[in-house]
Amino acid sequence: MNSTPPSSRAFCKLTSVFILTFEDWQDFILIKQLEIHKSMTMERKINDYQKLLPLMQEASLPDLDTYDKLMRYQTTLNNQLSKQIGELMELEKTYAK
Repeated sequence: MNSTPPSSRAFCKLTSVFILTFEDWQDFILIKQLEIHKSMTMERKINDYQKLLPLMQEASLPDLDTYDKLMRYQTTLNNQLSKQIGELMELEKTYAK
C-alpha cells in the first residue's frame, strides 16, 4: 500500500501537470509579447482611423450649398435632355410620313 496520504498524491499529480521547461516559458512569454504587440497595433490603427474619420466624411460630401447647386444643375440637364428627346421624336414622326 502507498504510504503517502491521498491529499499528497493528488498534489503530486497536480504539480506534475504544471511543470514547464525553460523553453516552454520562453515560448509562453514570446506568445504573450506577440499578443500585446498585436493589441497595441490594433489600438493604434483604431485611434488613427478615429482621427481620420471626420476628415474623410468632410472630403467625401460637399457642403449643403454646393449640393443644392449640383442638384439644380442635374435637374436642368434632365429637363434639357427630356426636351431634346421629345423634339427628336417629333422630327422622326414628321419625316417618317
